[in-house]
Amino acid sequence: MLQTLLPDTVEPPRLMPLTASTSRLVMVGLTADEQTSQMDLRTLADWTLRRRLQAVQGVARVEVFGGEVRPYEIQVSAHQLQQFDVTLDDVIAAGQQSTGFGGAGFVETTNQRLPIRQRTRIEGPHDLGAVPVAIRDGRSLLLSDVATVRMAAADRVGSTTINGLPGVLLVVHKQADFNTLKVTAAVQTALDEMRTAMPQGVTLHPLLFRQAAFIERAMGNLNHSLLLGCILVTIVLVLFLMNARVLLISLIAIPLSLLTDQCLAGERGEGGTQKSR
Repeated sequence: MLQTLLPDTVEPPRLMPLTASTSRLVMVGLTADEQTSQMDLRTLADWTLRRRLQAVQGVARVEVFGGEVRPYEIQVSAHQLQQFDVTLDDVIAAGQQSTGFGGAGFVETTNQRLPIRQRTRIEGPHDLGAVPVAIRDGRSLLLSDVATVRMAAADRVGSTTINGLPGVLLVVHKQADFNTLKVTAAVQTALDEMRTAMPQGVTLHPLLFRQAAFIERAMGNLNHSLLLGCILVTIVLVLFLMNARVLLISLIAIPLSLLTDQCLAGERGEGGTQKSR
């Protein structure tokens, strides 16, 4: 119902994975030399890196910025449309149906029946230009007869610069219920696999941003603080008690009491969660 109220150029609504404002996991960059165009770099990011990263368990989605998107352009000639009596709607319909799937009947022999399938794979502007638009004077009027079909860069909505060079940026988002460190390790493994398969002249920058680095640094600071606290407590007990037996009992009792409090708090939390369920 809602789709019928939207313009024809609007894509159908689709479900998106659940992400949070802090779900940004990793930023990956791509740069290339002068022999590799920004269009080829964006195609590599969209059809190779993006799909491989989305296949990693725990990755919600991958956003791609920068580069040049590779679309097919159909530049219609008004003079040729009038000459062959073809409307603009006919050209639009031919372009939309050029990648459709369908059958063209079959050829039946005495021994077998051979199905005829419609060729729908578009590999270049020449293939798209060979799409029939209408029938005129007993022959098919092709799309290239009434328009110019070419490959050109789409309009940009932004750009990306990596280390002063134009490139492509991939932003990997994590699903809410997955561990950040584990998903980061899986993404890093996938990037290491793809780094060896990069085309010549293309450079992969896998560590532009890494959320796990902040977590690892915080855990390291916490461990350092705990170790320093244990040393200070030991020094204070040695100075004030001056008894090896009492010191040993205190050093055993303090960690055990803290561990018991944490276990009891965890059990209370689990019990409250079960009751709420």
